[in-house]
Amino acid sequence: MPRKRSNRLSASLGAFVEELAHVLGEQANQAVARHTRAYDTVVNELRAELRRLEKRIERVSAARAGRPARDARRCKVEGCFQPHVARGFCKNHYQQTRYREKKIADARAAGKRYTAPKPGERRPGRKPKVPLPF
Repeated sequence: MPRKRSNRLSASLGAFVEELAHVLGEQANQAVARHTRAYDTVVNELRAELRRLEKRIERVSAARAGRPARDARRCKVEGCFQPHVARGFCKNHYQQTRYREKKIADARAAGKRYTAPKPGERRPGRKPKVPLPF
């Protein structure tokens, strides 16, 4: 019976695989550490930004504490209770103001004088609207 031959490469191959596993493990640990540091940096930046935004919100809310909410503001024309849109007027009175300002500007450009009624006022000679009884 022939004698069993021993493989000379098996011992060195085992050492090579062990060394390869060790090197790959080290490289993986370094990559994980590098990404962890980058992640921590981003998280810290986001936390700082969140703190800045919270402080800004506190300042804005403290500044607006005395003002009524936008929904609660009403038209400044007496007797009109429509919600505020712009420059203290409701949508209707704001359009009246814009129309009046345009008429004044057109008259000035033409060299004429134009006086328009204020928002909510009636022109002379017009009958006031009679409210319905119901």
